[in-house]
Amino acid sequence: MKELDQLSARALAGAIRDKQISSLEATEAALGRLAAAHEVTNCVLSLEAEQARAAAKAADAAIAAGEPLGPLAGVPLAHKDMFDREIRDPMAALLDSLPEEYQPFKVFRMNRDVRFSADKSPYKIIHGAAHGAPGAVYYLHLDASGLMVACGNYMMQPEELERYRQAVADDASGEELSEILAGLRRRRSIQLGPGGLEPLKTVPRGYPRDHARADMLRQKGLIATRTRSGSELQNGPRLRTFVLETFEMCSGLTDWLGWYVGARSPS
Repeated sequence: MKELDQLSARALAGAIRDKQISSLEATEAALGRLAAAHEVTNCVLSLEAEQARAAAKAADAAIAAGEPLGPLAGVPLAHKDMFDREIRDPMAALLDSLPEEYQPFKVFRMNRDVRFSADKSPYKIIHGAAHGAPGAVYYLHLDASGLMVACGNYMMQPEELERYRQAVADDASGEELSEILAGLRRRRSIQLGPGGLEPLKTVPRGYPRDHARADMLRQKGLIATRTRSGSELQNGPRLRTFVLETFEMCSGLTDWLGWYVGARSPS
């Protein structure tokens, strides 16, 4: 048999399936080559050696048990170049192209914090970035389905939540928000949601149960989102226009949040 690094993925999969070599042996060889290459070229984003070994052992056990497997079962794979080319670099170019008023954007790490999670998957399945503003956030992410752009406040902090409720309860500012949300609902491409926290079952303590804006008072977050499918992401200028159009559509909401939740004085 050829040296492992000379085999195609299909040939290596066949050798593993035929038990000429174990998946763990192939993985250890691949980890050694990656580590050596990384010392010279810094070519690896994250070397998850223990996860790779665990996956290899699971593949070997499945092969030994005669379980049905995919065509590349047991083959160690590295995806850094694909991630950089298809996700990281296009996202960076899109963020850099946005106007100064939306800068800077913070790009979130792809590594998950698995310390207290039953799910030990090492990576997130979305690549996201956010720009914080008073009382609000501008957010976008790429995933397998395409691009999502969002504006609002995903999870209000206690002091923000108190200011939000006071503003909703006030006749003038509360009715203003009602009109803003009604306008967003009329846009078929915009979806409104509660953000990252479930709304309260009833209005918060201290507010009348029959308040005219009881549903708004129950919210702990408020987000407007707009999406574009993966098949529509090939044209960079159009994608930039889509993002800016979304930010503009939601400007009434982000302005309101800035004034009343972020305690920014109205201009």
